[in-house]
Amino acid sequence: MDEIIKAVVERTRGIIDKKRVEKIYEASGIRFDKYGNILIKSNASDTLNSLIKNLIIEGGVIAKIMLHNLSDEKDLKILESY
Repeated sequence: MDEIIKAVVERTRGIIDKKRVEKIYEASGIRFDKYGNILIKSNASDTLNSLIKNLIIEGGVIAKIMLHNLSDEKDLKILESY
């Protein structure tokens, strides 16, 4: 799960406005240390679910396309639950 969270975070950079994506991360329980490492407040599964849900709500069409492409690459069913 941690690797999927990292992949989603890396891909959101540049496709979603910085302030909007920071809001999404905060709402999902994701923070960063001073070295840029990802810190999550709860378990990885809950964090990933929250991150995906918030990206779908706040990120718009581009975020949905990114999640769809990531799903195909990692052979996951990310969007089917939402």
